Amino acid sequence: MYTTVMKGLCEMGSLGEARKLWFEMIRKGILPNEYTYTVMINGYCKTGDFVEARKLCADMCGGGYAETAVSYSTMISSSCLHGKTDENGELVKAMKLLNEVLANGLEASGFSSAPLIKVLCEVGDTQAAIRLWKDMHDRDLEPMAGTHDYIVIGLCKEGMSAPAMEWLQNMLSWKLKPQEQTFEYLVNSLLEEDRLDILVVLDLMFRIGFRLKESTINSLVYHPQ
Repeated sequence: MYTTVMKGLCEMGSLGEARKLWFEMIRKGILPNEYTYTVMINGYCKTGDFVEARKLCADMCGGGYAETAVSYSTMISSSCLHGKTDENGELVKAMKLLNEVLANGLEASGFSSAPLIKVLCEVGDTQAAIRLWKDMHDRDLEPMAGTHDYIVIGLCKEGMSAPAMEWLQNMLSWKLKPQEQTFEYLVNSLLEEDRLDILVVLDLMFRIGFRLKESTINSLVYHPQ
């Protein structure tokens, strides 16, 4: 009962009320279980209070529960969410957390690395995202399918349409369906560089069933020859 209410409060952003219930539960001699810890860790992470989140992780271990990949993934996701400008070194923290997951032999998954790959692409460090993707792949920890789209879009934003094209072709060979916006970014990137590959991408896009946005169509029509 306590955990369910605390989860609802954390989701509503009422961490203070959830904390009150946490301490009330402790006073009554009701020990938190692994799920309760995870709920509160998630609540602290959502507010950017990673110090308290790590304290709870340590407390969870002290209570006989092992830190899980889920609790780590929560902290990694939150670090990435708060680290898009990386003013406070949140991306470095997220990378350290992921390394802890791997070093501790926890059952990591693509979910653990996906937020970090996404934000690395968003801040313009797609090469680091690719290195991370390859590292996870080499460990037989396949990143989530959406991470491929992040990388293609990231490469396009950095003016690297040729590698982006190669990555798209890899996706198709792996039987992964790119998102519609991935094609849009690649078409615009190829258009800016006057690459004939754009015809191949357009053909692939139409065969999959996607259609170009009006803005992209206008760019194609009015692009100087």
